[in-house]
Amino acid sequence: MNYFKQRKTQDTNQPRHSIFLTLEALIQGCKRKEANAQSELYKRYSGVLFGICLRYSPNRTEAEDNLQDAFITIFTKVEQFKEKGSFEGWIKRVTVNT
Repeated sequence: MNYFKQRKTQDTNQPRHSIFLTLEALIQGCKRKEANAQSELYKRYSGVLFGICLRYSPNRTEAEDNLQDAFITIFTKVEQFKEKGSFEGWIKRVTVNT
């Protein structure tokens, strides 16, 4: 069981919750290279970023490859995000430039 999320079990009807309730906590977790924070970031933004990749790629397969490359770049350069603007805008720009 993942220690950082509540999972829905047969005994309870509680939904799964992320420990990253704020975007700031999520960004800080990614800056500390926490795998659970990176996973949550992927879950929150992969759909939006995949749409961008589809627009800039000739086919779906290349878009998937570009999305993976974009997330690798985001995770390695998240330290460069200085919180002076929108995080979503920053990751979109990184995706387009990757």
